[in-house]
Amino acid sequence: MDGDHERAAACYPTSLELSAATGNEVEAAHMRFRIAASMVLRGETAAAWPLLEEVLQESRLLGNRLGECQALAYLAERPARQGDQACALEMTLESATIAHEVGWSWWEAGQLLGAATLERERGNLGAAEGHALRSLELGVGQGNRQHIVFSTAVLAIIAAERGDSARAGLLLGAVETEASAGRLGQWEGRAEEFEALVLRADGPVFQQARAEGRLLSIPQAAGLQPS
Repeated sequence: MDGDHERAAACYPTSLELSAATGNEVEAAHMRFRIAASMVLRGETAAAWPLLEEVLQESRLLGNRLGECQALAYLAERPARQGDQACALEMTLESATIAHEVGWSWWEAGQLLGAATLERERGNLGAAEGHALRSLELGVGQGNRQHIVFSTAVLAIIAAERGDSARAGLLLGAVETEASAGRLGQWEGRAEEFEALVLRADGPVFQQARAEGRLLSIPQAAGLQPS
């Protein structure tokens, strides 16, 4: 969760051995997913895709809906990297739907955030905002600071791309305050990337709103709670 994928990768094979030794097929399939997902995160995609396909088929045979939605989510990375955002979006939303059906709101929130990014890349800012707001609502309900910050940053980017400098600044300010409250994991390595996209809306209105946003909680800045 902290983004240290190299150290994580070294642990997964041992976990797989232990899971297989217990005869727990579902958990063993889950660890095979973890190994493949780790490969994607470390850029070893050519070897990861067939492993993820196997995990998807295995999860469906076992009736493991959690495994199915996880494999779908990572397989969506393949068309996304190939420039087929429509296919990637379909798979991402299918993963989110399964997560919703089984009550796994943490995974659902992540997939909706991914869908928001894909829709934004396609220029569908209305759909992107809808997914990102729902993702933020789920994150707030879970008290998941990392997810709350990422969702709000995406909303700020969408606002900037719409030319809504005031909303973009307000959201960025609230993100900065939340991020200053303590380490989030992964965010610290990507904050500058997100900020650069939001700063395309920079100007006097943006900076005033940014200062105001620093005095608000993220739910307040996003309009989910009264300020």
